[in-house]
Amino acid sequence: LTTYYHVLADSNQEFLKSRLSVHDIWHNMHFWERSFYHGVQSDCNEIYGTTLGERMAKRNAVMQNKELCELYKSKEETIIFDRLSQLAGSMISLAVSAETVRRFISKMCGAADLSPASKQTLLALLANLTRAFQNSEAITDQLLVKQGQEAELQFEKADDMDYLSVATEDSITKKAQLEFDSFARKTHNTQFRRAAISANGESILKIDSNKNSNNAFNQCTVKVFKGHKDAVLCGKGSSSFYVSGSCDTTVKIWGRDAQCKATLESHTGWVNCLEIENDERVVTGSYDQTAIIWDVEKGKRQRTLRGHTGLITCLGIRDKFIYTGAGDAKLNLWDARTKKTAITFAGHESLITCLEFSPSDPNCVATGSRDHKIRLWDIRNPKNSVVLSGHQDWIQSIKFVFPCGNNPILLSGSSDASIIIWDLKKNTHESVKVHNDAISYIHNNNLQFLSVSKDKSIKVWDRTIKPCVCKHNFVDTEEPIIAFPFLTSIIAAAYYDASIKLWSTAKNKLLFSLNGHNRRISSLEINEDNRLLSCSWDTTMRLWEFDMNLRG
Repeated sequence: LTTYYHVLADSNQEFLKSRLSVHDIWHNMHFWERSFYHGVQSDCNEIYGTTLGERMAKRNAVMQNKELCELYKSKEETIIFDRLSQLAGSMISLAVSAETVRRFISKMCGAADLSPASKQTLLALLANLTRAFQNSEAITDQLLVKQGQEAELQFEKADDMDYLSVATEDSITKKAQLEFDSFARKTHNTQFRRAAISANGESILKIDSNKNSNNAFNQCTVKVFKGHKDAVLCGKGSSSFYVSGSCDTTVKIWGRDAQCKATLESHTGWVNCLEIENDERVVTGSYDQTAIIWDVEKGKRQRTLRGHTGLITCLGIRDKFIYTGAGDAKLNLWDARTKKTAITFAGHESLITCLEFSPSDPNCVATGSRDHKIRLWDIRNPKNSVVLSGHQDWIQSIKFVFPCGNNPILLSGSSDASIIIWDLKKNTHESVKVHNDAISYIHNNNLQFLSVSKDKSIKVWDRTIKPCVCKHNFVDTEEPIIAFPFLTSIIAAAYYDASIKLWSTAKNKLLFSLNGHNRRISSLEINEDNRLLSCSWDTTMRLWEFDMNLRG
């Protein structure tokens, strides 16, 4: 519980939510209490001193002077109020229930002996924060696009928004509103910020758009898949249907007209990964530690695969076999025709983050883990594995180089900000420190590969040159989540600010930005060459279809 509390004040809340998702930590009251006490102690040290002797001497002096005592009591109350208002905003941004936040505020006010007036102000602030977040989905986005002009994104305030008014004479309400305004302008959560600013009368936010966009907006049509009650974490499309998995624990089958055909209910936890098999069946993995095989035509569950003791983090399908990696550090191979686990691969010491099939060896599968290692498994000999050690932090992404012929190459990206190129035949590797922060995703593209990093950059590398040479470096003000080549000379990327951006490798610049989602994008897939399928925490999935002649 103590691992992440110290980064709350400085962190992008959406990133923190993603980072801590496997722990479900933001719903843990002890975590927030620890964060509160640590923050208050740190702030009080600034006024009383950092050492025990300094604090005791200062407190004794304060206690002997009535006026000084009142002054420092007021300072302490301000510190406690500011800390609780900050944490309330963080909790709401991280989708903690309003009731849980209210109980936390009440408990901490009692523990800190906060005055009734300050407690009332905090609860009023909480009401504002909650209304802003809940009503933000009612804000409509209008993208005004004219040829040769800059695009604006306009947010219209919903009629039912009920915020505490600044005009009131009530000093408590005024203070709550001011705290609300301050938090709204500082928060990293795009959806909440838009709602908050809109509620206070600033109706138009300008979004940067490249004037030389080649009318890109006119070359794109969008279909919106609406129906989930919570964040959509994963989605894929086939030639006849689309499928999505959500935090509401359901799986939905959609027609190509974006209409929901079936809602599949059997999971009891978030559905965070899925695969489609032969346009007939869907396999989903969940936080409930199970994978489920669904019959798409009948809209029914075929069988549930049980055996893991940790959440399912990744899955893949190959030759009628289903592979699942999980938080229990195991890779399971399942025969799709039975409910039993065919093979269990044990060797990792921490959660498996990713898996990848070898394109040249049908018996080889690779897994990356938080134990900083990659393992190559031969399904004919599950008790032995080849261990690739070299990274100093979590393995976030692995990709086989394809085509690789008789010289198999594996790429791995890690939170240690490096990429390692593994020559599996020669048993050698080349480590390249390519970024200034953790690498979240890599993508192989024949003789080039992409790296996506938390340092807000996407880089394209030429691996044929030793050492690797960076051919393109696309830097943005927001952090990218995933990126890959798309159409001709274009890199498509999803960002934490809920946008999808298309970068031109030919012109080495941003072409344009798609602003349809209003909360962080959780996944992005290429669908049928000229389509992008995006899933978001705003409860929707969107299909972006482009003119095939669009060029970078």
